[in-house]
Amino acid sequence: SLSNAFYKKGLSLYRDGKVTEAMAEWQNGVLLDPDNYIIRVQMMSIEHPEKFYSGNVDDAWEKEQLNKSM
Repeated sequence: SLSNAFYKKGLSLYRDGKVTEAMAEWQNGVLLDPDNYIIRVQMMSIEHPEKFYSGNVDDAWEKEQLNKSM
């Protein structure tokens, strides 16, 4: 799907250290597919690494964020 193409391009940009550009690609993917869990969680993990990489993933926070933007 087109949203997956945005995800893959964003991932490539992110790996190259181009975080702003990657986030723009992922945002385009979410605009096409607002329920795309993978893209949405990828963006949240970049914007809020403390919720994902400081011990256990904050599942309650993640669920709340996913419900907010639906």
